[in-house]
Amino acid sequence: MKKKVWFAPLIVLVSSIVLAVSVFGLATVWARGQIKKEHKVPEKFIDADNSGKLYERVSFQLEDGRYIVITDFDNSDVLAFISDEDNIEIEFAKNSYNPVSYFNDDYETMDIAQEYFEYMEYSLYGDESAEVITDISEINPESSYTSPEEYGTQRGSVLISQYEDMKAIKAYDFNSSYLGFENPLVANGAALGGVAVGVGAILLAFVIVVVGILSALITLIVNLCINASTKKKAQQAGMGG
Repeated sequence: MKKKVWFAPLIVLVSSIVLAVSVFGLATVWARGQIKKEHKVPEKFIDADNSGKLYERVSFQLEDGRYIVITDFDNSDVLAFISDEDNIEIEFAKNSYNPVSYFNDDYETMDIAQEYFEYMEYSLYGDESAEVITDISEINPESSYTSPEEYGTQRGSVLISQYEDMKAIKAYDFNSSYLGFENPLVANGAALGGVAVGVGAILLAFVIVVVGILSALITLIVNLCINASTKKKAQQAGMGG
């Protein structure tokens, strides 16, 4: 009788463990294959004139209707990408994903100093009533200025230097550039999917085991109750005889 009590719960428990291991194993093998996929740069950009990491400063629409994003190139040169459409995205550069870009020498030299300065909307720091300054000649090199944009507070000397930088920047054609990644995990949507599947497999395997243990316990309790009831009936039958 004891064997009958333990047999069903044991089968349930073992089956759940086998199922959990199978799910986890197969998902892990598939996920690893996805994560190891290499990020491939399109052939037309393999021999690009320029490549390196880009860090976005700011982006806005120019007076001529085009859109521009101003960047730092390897933390040194200031350059930009320009497009007729509002399709310029270098958002990953802000998230330290090691972006690497490829672009050819298809650019125009532009003077966007005034447009950039006006877009940043600088005003004198510490003066709540201060108006936005639109004339660079009003900037005092020794004073501090604040902007609602990401740069926050800057010395006047820095603003003047930035203004000079923007007088002759290289604006590359965004549509002829390729923005990729050095990190294959981030570069491939398949890799990210692999990570998600791997994590999901762990959670699913855990749930299967927990459900299996609970099912085995319930089955054991039911069998024990049935066994006890059977014994009681047998004893009553014996006493009656």
